Amino acid sequence: MEQEANVYLAKNVVLRPGTGLDLVIDQAQIWDHSYTAGWVETRTRFAQTYGHFEMFARLPQANGVWPAFWLAAENGTWPPEIDVVEFVFAPRGQHPDPKSPDPQSTVETTLHWADEQGQHRFQHAGADPQHPRFHVGMDWERTPHLMNERAELPGYHLYAIDWLPGQIVWFVDHRPVYCMSDNVQGSHRIPSQPMYMILSDSVAPLVQTVPHWAGKLEPDQKFPLDFQIAYVRAYQFNEFHEPPLPLDLGALTPANSEAHAGQKITFHLSLKVGASDLGKGRVVLSLYEMLDPHQFYGVGRMVTSVPVAVPNLEAGHSYPVDIDLELPKTLTPGIYGIDLKANYTDGPGNLLPGQWPRGFHDREATTLVVR
Repeated sequence: MEQEANVYLAKNVVLRPGTGLDLVIDQAQIWDHSYTAGWVETRTRFAQTYGHFEMFARLPQANGVWPAFWLAAENGTWPPEIDVVEFVFAPRGQHPDPKSPDPQSTVETTLHWADEQGQHRFQHAGADPQHPRFHVGMDWERTPHLMNERAELPGYHLYAIDWLPGQIVWFVDHRPVYCMSDNVQGSHRIPSQPMYMILSDSVAPLVQTVPHWAGKLEPDQKFPLDFQIAYVRAYQFNEFHEPPLPLDLGALTPANSEAHAGQKITFHLSLKVGASDLGKGRVVLSLYEMLDPHQFYGVGRMVTSVPVAVPNLEAGHSYPVDIDLELPKTLTPGIYGIDLKANYTDGPGNLLPGQWPRGFHDREATTLVVR
């Protein structure tokens, strides 16, 4: 865990009758720290495996502070870690262009896990071009009209996850904004052990005067700063169900599991659309060299790719897609990875209506043996 610029004190956790709990950041010189902050956890009181976890809260709007709602393993190991939400006002201290889709805030949704060698891995929207950031479009001064929520609390929003065996879906204000699942090759490790909840609010450190990922405090920042939490809830599922994803890629199956250079292989896929119309769809299947067929990060260069258009993706419908991949005649024998991406023009997670947005991506949908 990174060294914050604050110490955590019990007095910075304040119960507000009628409104909930505040985690307060304030200025105070204690040891070599210039700030104090609040931290609440359920380690000795509550932990569970799988379920729906949610927080209704107002996040402090200031550069250099780092409010978070996250889950950690009950047995004390790290990783895993599930970040339901981490808020960054101005990443690295750089305020984006006010005309950009997210003018001054970033809602991070992240999974941390250990690979087969025990090395720390993590993935979140925006971590690289393969996993673009979803546009959240938050109005930080207004509480959205949500069923059974408290609209008299301005600027509150609902942050949640559905954590199921092999899959996690993140939500903001009931909208799915990101998802991850166990990979065919065992790369993404969705936790399957009891985890407890943590609420924290901290001040990002400076590393040799360079702004932290969460930014840096402005020179004229006024204190105290409050992370205001109306409630946190955890639910167990009576039975496991398919999460309400905007688009489910389903299983990708090749007509042949083995092939030869110069051969054409047909892959079968079924796209299942969730509760929202998604407009036009596009699926791209790519063939990659595999540096190590057992490791997610062993993907080498792309050999070839095939785009396929899906004219219309209507809510609740399934669409069979056949993709013909012609293998290059110069392809050398070996194991190759199949990369699958799907995009859509409308619906949850889009940057701008009618434009190709974020989408869903399976780094190793399957493998192909070339003899």
